[in-house]
Amino acid sequence: MTKNPKALSSGMFLLEFIFSLLFFSLASAICVQIFVHAYTMNQKAKQNDAISTEITNLSAFMHTADSLEDINLLLQDCYKSLTPVGDTFEVYFDKDWKESATDTVYSMTLDLADTEQFLNCTVTFYKENTREKLYRNNFTHYLNRRSTDGTK
Repeated sequence: MTKNPKALSSGMFLLEFIFSLLFFSLASAICVQIFVHAYTMNQKAKQNDAISTEITNLSAFMHTADSLEDINLLLQDCYKSLTPVGDTFEVYFDKDWKESATDTVYSMTLDLADTEQFLNCTVTFYKENTREKLYRNNFTHYLNRRSTDGTK
């Protein structure tokens, strides 16, 4: 009985095809992991950018305020969804970091305190569904920086 050369070559083709399929499936699995990691890093960067913007705004409010009442008025003008919760205030954001009371994904908690010469603010950002703390910062503003005639 003689071997059929056509059967031998088709067996090698099948083996080569299986190896190339294995290689491309491993390569695609690695590429998918890279793309998922890049997407996660992009979302984290957007989140940090939005938090940085809100911290900058709050810092500016603290710098211009002369009293606790001033900062409360400034916050109410800036954040339409400002909600008092006990001694603190909360602002809610959606997934695109726009203020939203209905599609809440993130929240910002403001704890304001007034001493004789200082205005203190503790701001904390949370991911709402898990209450995971994303960022926390303390501000202290010296209130008696102006002279008695109103100039700096």
